Amino acid sequence: MPTKKESKTLKVEAVPVKLIWDTAEGLETIYVNHAAIIHNGPEYYLVFGELATPLVMNKKDIPKELHIVPKTRLAISPEQMKAIAKVIYNNVNPESKK
Repeated sequence: MPTKKESKTLKVEAVPVKLIWDTAEGLETIYVNHAAIIHNGPEYYLVFGELATPLVMNKKDIPKELHIVPKTRLAISPEQMKAIAKVIYNNVNPESKK
């Protein structure tokens, strides 16, 4: 009869590692003026797009619909999404930091 294998628990100690952002030189800047947040499974998707406002000379030139051109999509973990939301909230509401 085969013997049962002994299971072992590996204990890993957390080691702090300093994270440093490198410079953003050469990083492309993309202009966006619209955003959509989609929650699908465990990830959040942020889709950023641009809506070019048409030149309208009079009422009859107003289009029936306008299209937003997607520029980039980010997939974000729930933990990072919470951190991003907190940073945005604190920057929009500076009194909340008190």
